[in-house]
Amino acid sequence: MIWLLYALAVIGTWLAWNVIHEMSHVLMAKALVGLKSWKIFPYPHKVGDNFVWARSTWRSLEAPTRHQKAAIHLAPRIANIVFMVLMAAVCLSHSPLAVFWLIFCGGAIIDLFTGSLGISKYSDLKIDARQLNISPWWLRVAGMVACTQGVFLFVMLLIMHS
Repeated sequence: MIWLLYALAVIGTWLAWNVIHEMSHVLMAKALVGLKSWKIFPYPHKVGDNFVWARSTWRSLEAPTRHQKAAIHLAPRIANIVFMVLMAAVCLSHSPLAVFWLIFCGGAIIDLFTGSLGISKYSDLKIDARQLNISPWWLRVAGMVACTQGVFLFVMLLIMHS
């Protein structure tokens, strides 16, 4: 029975992180350039010939600069890092429900990892690299280093709570 709850928590976490990821783009765009309208699609679908896991669209009040576009596409990394740090709050709780918090915060590591791959030319990582005029490998390496630290923390917390 507990494994079913864990599985449901993982599925819920996946959907929640799709929403958090896409909303962070929207909130950063709203803060930097203002928005007329926005919409998120937090589920897998096709856009033309391309498959995407989730996406957001918006109409801005003004055209973003290169650096503003980069900040908009980097916005989900802020949420990822914040929740990876918040994983340490699990240490303060000895509740059996702490594992569910750990699963949710672990979703930040997964989101950061997949965002650090940058396989598609439409990925946040590739867009950031183009806007900042740097090699995507700099962003990949930085993301993977953060993921490695997050996985280490996740495993240590899981061991502490088992």
